[in-house]
Amino acid sequence: MYCEFMNRPFFSIIIPLYNKGKTIRDTLNSIICQSFVNYEVLVINDGSTDNSCEEVLRIVDKRIILFTKENGSFKREKLWNAICIFS
Repeated sequence: MYCEFMNRPFFSIIIPLYNKGKTIRDTLNSIICQSFVNYEVLVINDGSTDNSCEEVLRIVDKRIILFTKENGSFKREKLWNAICIFS
């Protein structure tokens, strides 16, 4: 019997991102190198003005999902609702 939950990640890792272009690739590579693979990584870019988004997009992995918004444009509960919708 097919179960919808079998295709869903076991858990989500949420990474807030703001102007961390120099370190975000190391962070994501550290996660990717783990032996457990049934997860998703939600990177929430809060209007970075450096190359943060470009660095995230350089890593090709379907488990990494980048969300971008204007700096400070969401309240915490709105951001949580947005994440729940896409999860």
